[in-house]
Amino acid sequence: MQENSWQIYKFGGSSLNNSDCILNVCNLIKENSSQNLIVVVSAMAGVTDQLVDYSESRNQSILDKIADRYRATINETIQEESIHEALLEEFSNDLKIINELAESYSEKSIKTEENQILGFGEIWSSRLIQGVLNESKDQRDIHLLDPLEIITLCKTEMGVNVDWGESKKLFSESLSDKNGVFIMAGFIAMSSDSIATNLGRNGSDYSASIMGSLAEAESVSIWTDTDGIMTADPNQIDSAKTIEQMSYDEAIELAYFGAEVIHEKTMSPLIDKDIPIYIRNTFNPESKVTKISSALIEGQSVKGITTIENITLVNIEGSGMIGVPGTAKRLFSCLSDAGISVILLTQASSEHSICFAIDEQFSDQIEDVIKDEFSDDFSIGNLQEIEIQNNASVIAVVGSGMTGTKGIAAQFFRAITESEVNVMAIAQGSSEKNISVVVSKDDLHRAVQFVHNSFFTGKTKLIIGLVGLGNVGEEFYRQVDTQKEAIYKDFNVEINFVAMSNSSHMVLSDTISQSDIASLKGRDQSCQASNVEEMIKFLNDSPGNIKVLIDCTASDVIPDLYARCFEAKINVITANKKGLSGSIDRYEDILESAQENKCNFLYETTAGAALPFIKSVKDFTASGDKIKEIEGVFSGTWPICLILLMVKNRSLKLFLALRIKVTQNPILGMIYQAWMWREN
Repeated sequence: MQENSWQIYKFGGSSLNNSDCILNVCNLIKENSSQNLIVVVSAMAGVTDQLVDYSESRNQSILDKIADRYRATINETIQEESIHEALLEEFSNDLKIINELAESYSEKSIKTEENQILGFGEIWSSRLIQGVLNESKDQRDIHLLDPLEIITLCKTEMGVNVDWGESKKLFSESLSDKNGVFIMAGFIAMSSDSIATNLGRNGSDYSASIMGSLAEAESVSIWTDTDGIMTADPNQIDSAKTIEQMSYDEAIELAYFGAEVIHEKTMSPLIDKDIPIYIRNTFNPESKVTKISSALIEGQSVKGITTIENITLVNIEGSGMIGVPGTAKRLFSCLSDAGISVILLTQASSEHSICFAIDEQFSDQIEDVIKDEFSDDFSIGNLQEIEIQNNASVIAVVGSGMTGTKGIAAQFFRAITESEVNVMAIAQGSSEKNISVVVSKDDLHRAVQFVHNSFFTGKTKLIIGLVGLGNVGEEFYRQVDTQKEAIYKDFNVEINFVAMSNSSHMVLSDTISQSDIASLKGRDQSCQASNVEEMIKFLNDSPGNIKVLIDCTASDVIPDLYARCFEAKINVITANKKGLSGSIDRYEDILESAQENKCNFLYETTAGAALPFIKSVKDFTASGDKIKEIEGVFSGTWPICLILLMVKNRSLKLFLALRIKVTQNPILGMIYQAWMWREN
């Protein structure tokens, strides 16, 4: 690092959530020994939203809650009396200003960017950080920068933008002949009319990148609450990994399609000067980080998967659009006038239909907006139909390495196909840096799991729910648990039990442990009452590629729930004879449901004393063979029954009776009782 090079740190609201977080942030600042460090801070988590609510409602209780929180934080972080009192006095003065601003706004509607109330959260954070650093006796000078004296905006044909020339001049004047740590409130800027304004949502990140560009910094570090940018949302995919290196273009694509860690406008001031951005974890600073720069890494075709939820898909059809110039222009002009942004767009090459996705908040007005613009076209039949589908989501795979790489689309759609999820719309840009599909919101989680596994994990995650923790069920668990490591090593299949029940209680957990089983067997009160339907729902919601319900019961009720499992794409393996030995209608319904939903239904242990003749027969027929005749005794029950009826030897009868008792076979038990009744 050059001696005079600048570094930019930016800390978000989650990093400044409370006094412990603020002290942690100050420690991170002190660990950086740079004499040219600019620290841009957001408001404490939730404060900006509260200020928005207050400015709209003027409900004094909202402001009182903010005041209580901030004063408590000062008390917990600042011990030196002079600093403590100065912060409290400045804060009290700010509250008076906020009330005055609220009164001035009461008679008119105020635009968000003109609402000066919204920027106070960042101002309070910057003062508090400066106070803690001054109290800690940091050897460097701690300066408080006023963003209104540096970041200046101007109006252009593309809207409001940074006045780079004026801002550069003010930056040089403010920081000339100074060094140390410079603390600055994010989000705030000066308008071309010399009025305080703000940079909108994610404005503090934008402030940091503006300062990085003005300083021609060595780097900009965005400190947040995740280990960099992940290959997928870690709340959806527990196997998501940190993307250690990505290009600006890739980061912009991910940001556009919903990645919340970084906003696309954050990168724009840094791209021309090739200033790298680092995404770091405030609470785990030693963890992996994401570096965003112009560099591309060979061999990585897909960098990440991102999603946008709460989408409405709109499809317009009509033969009157074919070959008619200007239709798309009219459509998107009327959407723009209504303030509706299009997220994704596809059009049939025949020009017979246009399909696009919008935010679900506009779903109630979209039909009226289109029909107002195209009323004549609908009346004469040029346009026939508007189809609106709510409850949709977008999945996008992103990566610069996709450009010119064969097979990426095939791999993506193969994973979607394996997830049994229906695709409602498809879009791919000519740059080939992303492929997007629209799916039902209900299918989103499952589809993302399969796509992420295909591109990043490579392993199969098998999720199991076990019903019937008796002798057979417990032995099954023991054997699988013993072999888990070997199965993972040999076949790359990770097995995880997440649900287990006996006749009265159940355990639902991310991972079933031996202590959970002990509690279940001991009928511990901490266990929930057994509810197989709830187990199925939990199993369905658990992250995994393949899900299986194991039925080791003799219940006549549970087989009725097999169809529900299949509808949820949960496979069933059963040792329960009741489902297949009752009514023929239920038997056929179970098999048809498994086939329709393309789920595995394995029931080998329900017949033939568990000898694998069912699979053998299926394998023969699957290979094209025709079976003419099968001979044999495919039951462990009937041979004993026949011997019992035929034998005259009393000792043998006693042995068979004990055999029946030991096996606890209900059919044998009934036959033995009938035989005893006949003999007597």
